Amino acid sequence: MYQKVADVLQKYLYIVDKNSLSIDDIDDYLQVANTNVFDEPVDIVCVDYYQYLKGTTDYSDDSKTARKMKEIAKDNNIVLVMLSQFTKASQNIDKGRFKEPTQNDLKGAGDIGASADVIYLIWRPALMGNLSEIEREQQKYLTLLKVAKARKGLKHGVSHFELQYDIETGCLEEI
Repeated sequence: MYQKVADVLQKYLYIVDKNSLSIDDIDDYLQVANTNVFDEPVDIVCVDYYQYLKGTTDYSDDSKTARKMKEIAKDNNIVLVMLSQFTKASQNIDKGRFKEPTQNDLKGAGDIGASADVIYLIWRPALMGNLSEIEREQQKYLTLLKVAKARKGLKHGVSHFELQYDIETGCLEEI
C-alpha cells in the first residue's frame, strides 16, 4: 500500500530534504522541478523553515532573503509557504497565560512582513504558557489560527479561527 501511495505522490510532490539551503538554492530546485520533474509548472513551494535558510542570520542578509522570496513567488507564479518560528520573547506570559502572538512575534518579522502577501499565525495554547495540567488536557487538541496580514483584505472580515483536531479522522476542523 505504501508503494502505491508513494508512486502516485511522486507525480505531484517533490521533496528536497537538505540542510542549510539558501533561497537561491530553493529557486534552483524549483527550476529543476519545472523542467525535469513535472509535466506542468509547480504551484506551491513549502519551506520548513525560514530561519534555517542560509542568509537569515544577520539583518542585511535576512532582508535580501525575504525580498528574494517575493521575487521567486512572482516570477514563477507560485504560492510560497514559508514556515517561521516565533521569537522566544513572544512567549511572554501575561498574568499567567500565553499572550496571543502578533506578526511582530515572528523571527525576522519586518522583512517577512514586507515581503509576504498573507501571514498566518498558528499556535497551540496547550503547548505554551503556564497552564495547569487540567487546562492543558482540556485544550490539547485546540489549534488557533490568526490571519496577521492579508494584503488583499480578509474575506468577510474574519481573522481568527479555532480548530479542533479530530483524533478519529486525523483532521483539523473549525469549531
